[in-house]
Amino acid sequence: MTIPKPLSVPLFVPGHRPELLAKAGASGADAVILDLEDAVADADKPAAHAALMSRPALPVPLVVRCNGFDSRWFAKDMAALAKTPPQMIMLPKAESVDHLDVIAKQFGADMPIIPIVESALGLAAIEAMMMHPSVLQCAFGHLDFSLDIGADPQWIRFTMRVVELLLHRASGKRHRRLMGSRCGLMMRKLSLVRRGARVIWALVASC
Repeated sequence: MTIPKPLSVPLFVPGHRPELLAKAGASGADAVILDLEDAVADADKPAAHAALMSRPALPVPLVVRCNGFDSRWFAKDMAALAKTPPQMIMLPKAESVDHLDVIAKQFGADMPIIPIVESALGLAAIEAMMMHPSVLQCAFGHLDFSLDIGADPQWIRFTMRVVELLLHRASGKRHRRLMGSRCGLMMRKLSLVRRGARVIWALVASC
């Protein structure tokens, strides 16, 4: 089995706009994320599911961001993806290892999963989720996280950047932005995730 590389510069494409996939795949991005969640209105979600069946082959991995586990669209997303599985699945509003287990059970342990932490519950579960065998890396969604804890989004964005710098310093790597603002900070190493979570919790508690 080929171990997939963590994402650095992926490009999002709305799920109901499959005509943009080929262009996105040739853009220089290291992956294309077909978004079935925020970028697609409820009325367009059936069209997004149909687009999965006719998507073109891409020179880079295709990641599908499904709807959240508690969404009424989650089961429909899973049914559509089962017919034509992507290379990776991104799970928004991830808050439990149980959420990841549902995906892993349906698609197998070899399907890489990228959970997005967007709530206090998700942050509390981040260490356990990062230890899940199917998790490739983790994303931090600062906008939804700020809404969940009642904080100013700009404050959370600043916090995210501070954590990003601290994580890079801890890993001995030169600082660079890990992912675009749609999902914010991407974290891979469990030891760094622990440090990042502690920093975020400390800053949240102090506000």
